[in-house]
Amino acid sequence: MTTGPRMLFAGVITAAVIALDACASPSETPSSPSPTPTVSSTPSPTAEPVRPTLDELRLTADGLGDLVVGEPVPETPPDLAIVAFDPRGCISEESTLVEGEPGAGFWRPSYPEDRPFQVVTEGRVQGTPIINIQVGSESVLTDTGIGIGSGVDEVLAAYPGITVMPGALLTLVYVVEAPEGTLAFEIANPAGSPEGYWEPEQLNTVAYMVAYAPGQSVSAVYATDTAGACTV
Repeated sequence: MTTGPRMLFAGVITAAVIALDACASPSETPSSPSPTPTVSSTPSPTAEPVRPTLDELRLTADGLGDLVVGEPVPETPPDLAIVAFDPRGCISEESTLVEGEPGAGFWRPSYPEDRPFQVVTEGRVQGTPIINIQVGSESVLTDTGIGIGSGVDEVLAAYPGITVMPGALLTLVYVVEAPEGTLAFEIANPAGSPEGYWEPEQLNTVAYMVAYAPGQSVSAVYATDTAGACTV
């Protein structure tokens, strides 16, 4: 049987189709989405508590740091406490006190500076309420920025309504009263002081600051027997 032209042509077409199918690229399979990276949820390390530095403390009508007037000194770990009780702190050759008696010990500030502030408790013993906190260091400021050496005009501007007590000599006592306590500023008084007692730059500036517990009487403390944590 002879093969006609039509059959030859059809065979060529079929071969061409088969060849094209063989050369065609395979269909691409859709790629799956990349997994979302996992973010670490490790918490940041918590800062360990530390004792505040002296210039971080702020004196207010209700106290200093964690010391609150009218309340006992809190039980704080020694490495964090700003004061520690010294049971023999006020015993000296001149005193007749013995350890354990009221007044024999005092609250020693936990700072290198010599007595930057002094804490007086009732009976001057442990476990009793704080009567007052006395500040004589330039490092300690109030929450309004007033400190030892601030001018009287700065005090008046920082505490509108502040009053001055009559009858002072070495210092004029300016008083800020609040429900939680009383804040007093003792200003070097040029009129009531012996000549030469104050350096010229000290006149009319803050010489001492005291926070009093509610109900405590306020008076001039600077250079008196009531100044400091020891009475003898």
